[in-house]
Amino acid sequence: MTNLHPIAVHFAVALFATSIIFELVGFMTRSIAFEKAAWINMIFAGVAILAAVLTGFSAEDSVIQTNEVRDLMEIHETLGVIIAGIAAIMLTWRVFNQRPLSRTQTGIYLVIGFICLGLIIATGYYGGKMVYEHGVGVKPVMKQIIEERESNNHKPD
Repeated sequence: MTNLHPIAVHFAVALFATSIIFELVGFMTRSIAFEKAAWINMIFAGVAILAAVLTGFSAEDSVIQTNEVRDLMEIHETLGVIIAGIAAIMLTWRVFNQRPLSRTQTGIYLVIGFICLGLIIATGYYGGKMVYEHGVGVKPVMKQIIEERESNNHKPD
């Protein structure tokens, strides 16, 4: 099965970031249209973040991991779960508050959103490090690692 994690992640990042940007514009301009657009994007972002986490767990089992990669993957995974939790809280907050948020509530919501965006950037950093420095999920690199392990296992002691 193809690793769908990179696809899901890009949707999650784009939708969440767009939601926060629309929320900020709506806050600054007091535009109901931007607030609604932010809300719609957050709904889709919640679904995409859940997909990113689930496909990430699936991808974890489909790649070869060295000790160094395992450490990076643990950080990446932990941050991803934290992001999913924060997004779930933000989405729940909006679901149970059907009226437009007050200025104070929107300010708090935006601060939480920007903190979450910072965590998303950190998570992407660790994901990128796994792929671009260690070749995780890159077939030619994975093939080379398997061949190296096999040749080391067949060497006489």
